[in-house]
Amino acid sequence: SVVMGMLAGVLIRFGFGLFNAIPEDAALVLAMIAVFYLLRRLEFRAPTVGALVVGIIVAALGNTIHLESLNIALATPVYTPPSLTLQTLLGVALPLAALALTAQNAPGQAVLKNAGYNLPINGALVVTGLASLLGAPFGGHGITLAAITATLVTGPESHPDKDLRYGAGVATGLWYLLLGIFGATLVSVFTALPHPLIAAIAGLGLLGALSSSLAASMSDPQSRDGGLIALLCTAANFTLLGIGAPFWGLVFGVAVEWVLRWRKKS
Repeated sequence: SVVMGMLAGVLIRFGFGLFNAIPEDAALVLAMIAVFYLLRRLEFRAPTVGALVVGIIVAALGNTIHLESLNIALATPVYTPPSLTLQTLLGVALPLAALALTAQNAPGQAVLKNAGYNLPINGALVVTGLASLLGAPFGGHGITLAAITATLVTGPESHPDKDLRYGAGVATGLWYLLLGIFGATLVSVFTALPHPLIAAIAGLGLLGALSSSLAASMSDPQSRDGGLIALLCTAANFTLLGIGAPFWGLVFGVAVEWVLRWRKKS
């Protein structure tokens, strides 16, 4: 419950962003929301795609797409030698490791478990750790279980049969490879599109993940308090001692659970 509450706290920011974008361009955002739920009512497998298409059409009609900033180019890996000093190990590496474990690996494991997959967590951490070690000199140091991606590809929207949902993971990996090769182009695409469109498509795309994580965090009455504290703390999006809110959401949520259970046992 605590871990899923933390994940919900991360995802809820995207939900807020969906509605915070309405004052910027109400016609665009409301059209995307309407199409999204109309396609869901028609049981369309990918309503987010339809909402994106409508959003691009509305943005084009409103002349809010700025293609002059579009730059089509291949990404080039740049080798950066590591700086192994005590200051970087304690001030950079340790907070990043804590963030990866608490904000990605822990909720990622919880998402998989909640979806019915028994993940060998030790093996997963070894594989992602080695991949991060190899990719770090080229900027790829943050390879984790990716909680948000895991939430998207393990849900019933990816496939009704949970034994066939691996196809969504494979498709996601192929898209990541393609977008990584054209990383510079992707940045210019986001720059060309209006902010309300980006905020709306991110919020709509993660509604299912937010719904499932909220339900999982509140499903057990015995641990609901810890899940709620983790959600609120993470959603507050603050930084303490150089470490972000997801870490503290996990810490405070576990602390609340420990206090409540200790009181009951005594």
